[in-house]
Amino acid sequence: MNLVVYVCFALAGSQFQDHCREELITLHNITPQACFMKAQEVIAEKAPLWEGERIDGYRCFPRNRH
Repeated sequence: MNLVVYVCFALAGSQFQDHCREELITLHNITPQACFMKAQEVIAEKAPLWEGERIDGYRCFPRNRH
């Protein structure tokens, strides 16, 4: 059975960086939509910590593990 893990990263500025600024969350056995929703929550929570930097959003990637 394959376990799908979604890893979400914050996007720093308006462009997606080659090296993401921070891994937000790693979620196991979850739908992409749920991952995006959770990422929004995390960004809202962490926004004060990123004072002075513009965070335009996030991006989730599936990471397959066997």
